[in-house]
Amino acid sequence: MIYGQVRILGKILCLAAAIYLFTLLTHRFWLPSMANYLTIQNKPRLVDLIVVATPFRPRFLYALDLLKKGYADRIVLLGDARIKMVWSEKTSLELAKNEALNKGVADSRIYVHHSTGTRGDAYAAKALMSILGLKTAMVVSDPLNMRRLSMIFDNIFSGSGFELTYVPINHKKDLLGYWWQSTYSFVYVIKEWIKLPINFFILFVESIRKEKESEKESEKESEKESDKQLYDLKSFKRIPKKFPVEYLEQFPQGITSRSKNLSQKIAYLIGEFLVFNQKKNSADVAITSKISKKVLLCYKQGQCKKIFLFVGASSYVLASHSPGQLWEQTKQKAKEMGINANDLVLVPNSFVGPYNFPMLLARLFKKYSLQSARIFFPYYETRKFRFYFDRLLDARLDISVHSLENSYEDYLISWHKNTGLANIFLDQYLLMAHYYFNKILWSTPN
Repeated sequence: MIYGQVRILGKILCLAAAIYLFTLLTHRFWLPSMANYLTIQNKPRLVDLIVVATPFRPRFLYALDLLKKGYADRIVLLGDARIKMVWSEKTSLELAKNEALNKGVADSRIYVHHSTGTRGDAYAAKALMSILGLKTAMVVSDPLNMRRLSMIFDNIFSGSGFELTYVPINHKKDLLGYWWQSTYSFVYVIKEWIKLPINFFILFVESIRKEKESEKESEKESEKESDKQLYDLKSFKRIPKKFPVEYLEQFPQGITSRSKNLSQKIAYLIGEFLVFNQKKNSADVAITSKISKKVLLCYKQGQCKKIFLFVGASSYVLASHSPGQLWEQTKQKAKEMGINANDLVLVPNSFVGPYNFPMLLARLFKKYSLQSARIFFPYYETRKFRFYFDRLLDARLDISVHSLENSYEDYLISWHKNTGLANIFLDQYLLMAHYYFNKILWSTPN
């Protein structure tokens, strides 16, 4: 009997080895097709409206260029109006609209609307076209986003009579080549393949619901009234400043004993794993991209003798602020917080990717003769950077990782109810998976 079990185990191991060798030898031929499938190539054409989600500035700049070249008379900027940039304290929607105005686009041609995802973008674009009586639109996005985006827009615009054209931006990166070697491309491609079946299922369920509701005229009328409350012309001309406080369900005691709360516990554990806080009494410096209350407390209590502040900013902010202005604003804010000018070192960089940041830290330690440092990241990035420090950083460097925030429990409980936060959490897991993915394929990450 034991001999038979050994034979079965041997066959399984041989099969696994054969599959691995086949993957290793052939992946450069079939992996690119995963990225190719996600793309749709269309050329710009004359339309009534350009639709663009603004969080990624290359999309916005490409869409703005098409508008200025006369491909459309109007543009609608969509994005999450709750998320503010660190340096300007303004949202990407505000910064994008201001930049369009500064580049000579009339305010009457610009529309804005709060949206937290692709489906929200589609509903808002459809409502605006109905309000303005438009017939055609050009939807601009990244090449790898086009397959899923078109599926969602086509579903929501079905039967409306509107004509849509999907146009990818001219991206300089070679996204369709060895995409798995780039952290940016790897995260983008894998996320799209995760979202595609999920979105397909959601749209399928919604289509069934709509078929049932179409039989009930009263429900159709109530849905129309709801749309009128969500969308009107005024809502497309102003960026909302206040939002209703979302209900955060408290993490119940004894959750493991009740099966109905199992999904809540799993969601919490998924978020909790991303947080990594080390205990450390003192350090030569605090390295951070933001002077949070926690960083300031570390400094004032003498646990961090100096603050190394990475003065980087988003491309939206740099479009309206010079580096000199950012530096002066930062110095002034630090002074108001009670930080001695001699204890503040401004580093003209943003926190770079997980592969490059360890090398940047090594150079920083050498340049300033540092012995130890506390590094502060947003709570959801702490595990990822500790993961890469353990594998790529010189073990002789005394570095501890801490969260910028004192409190983040509510986010760990409710992240799965927030599309933006769910995307961020997924990014962190994929960035760690990227290391192993390339190890398995003997690839060199970029």
